[in-house]
Amino acid sequence: MQVTTMLELWAEEECPIADGIYFGNGEVILVPQIGTMTLHPIVRTNISSIMEYCYNWKTTLISLFRIDDESLKIHIQCGEGSDGSEGFVSVESLSDGKLIWLAYFQSSNPFEHACVEADTIIATTNRKQVWSFPIKNPELVKASPIPPGW
Repeated sequence: MQVTTMLELWAEEECPIADGIYFGNGEVILVPQIGTMTLHPIVRTNISSIMEYCYNWKTTLISLFRIDDESLKIHIQCGEGSDGSEGFVSVESLSDGKLIWLAYFQSSNPFEHACVEADTIIATTNRKQVWSFPIKNPELVKASPIPPGW
């Protein structure tokens, strides 16, 4: 079956292998990761355009942590891709389970934990690197330095 929407990909637990923020409505903001800390949105596109060029270049998403935030009415997941270097953080509506957004990074390493602080999701990788995703504008993601020894 040819998957063409982000909601279909999400239902199959898949994501294109392209760093960025994937919204449930099909919008995509590419946010390449340069090194371990530099993240900068570069272009707004859509999932149809991405899939036109990346149809066979997808990863399987594996959830490692889940938490609900009742006050914001969201469900948060984080985890890894099928390659050991990948990581993702996702936000779904608590009322209907639909994907709001998914952040995927090919070289972030797996995200093992997440929590909400004010209007930001704080996610931690298996290398103890802390990433901050503003819930309303996840493309403005920031990453801390990786602690010494990792």
